[in-house]
Amino acid sequence: MRTVLGLTVIAALAGCVQDAGSRDQTGVATVSEPAPASCKYVMDLQARTDSSGPMTQQLLDITHNHLKRLAAQSGANSVSFQPVELGTTVSSVRGTGYRC
Repeated sequence: MRTVLGLTVIAALAGCVQDAGSRDQTGVATVSEPAPASCKYVMDLQARTDSSGPMTQQLLDITHNHLKRLAAQSGANSVSFQPVELGTTVSSVRGTGYRC
């Protein structure tokens, strides 16, 4: 019984974590290219989507938030993203982190 209850709790928490990834809670702003002159380059960013299907808005939001968290860990407070066309198969999403 404990094992079943434990697995249920873990599955419920995993669902919450996935949903939380689609909301922007990173505190990192999105800027467009070219970045404002007051911004300093921090790093290039890239994340694999690990999806064999078409890019959806939810998957794109989750991937952007992942890149924003990586950027924040490196001292960036702003990110620009390379455009991605929804509905196409995309293996990775790229961006650039800046300190503005």
